[in-house]
Amino acid sequence: MTYSKDTSSSGFSVTVRAYHGQWHSSDQIAESALSLVGIYGTLNPTDGGHSQRYSLQGEWHRQGEHSRTKITAYGFYHDPDLFSEFTYYLTDLTRGDQFEQQDRRWAAGIDAPTINNDWLDIKSPTRSACRCGTIGFTTDSTNPRAGSA
Repeated sequence: MTYSKDTSSSGFSVTVRAYHGQWHSSDQIAESALSLVGIYGTLNPTDGGHSQRYSLQGEWHRQGEHSRTKITAYGFYHDPDLFSEFTYYLTDLTRGDQFEQQDRRWAAGIDAPTINNDWLDIKSPTRSACRCGTIGFTTDSTNPRAGSA
């Protein structure tokens, strides 16, 4: 969803996005198991996962007689959780060999350039000086669990 407002010299926009999904995986199976579960079946109905993603983006700009500024900022969170089982009961004959893969990611950033023709005493509209800056950070919390779920 986006909300924006614009005039001849300034404006802004804000965008919000959200997603959540879950699924069951048919996974890979031996050809000899097709008669047991079918082509889209599974030997373990708990294989699959869920994922969610949320993001926020914003942009603000203005233009004056001698300068223009545009600031863009963003942030997002992503959270997938997958359950897989490639060897089934090869290692653990009681519980199976299913394992969980978790991932948690946060990221954010900002870009804020200002262009001003007066900083270098340049009066031509085709030449300008740019004082630009970009700041960003990312944090990543990955927790793959290699073992039984």
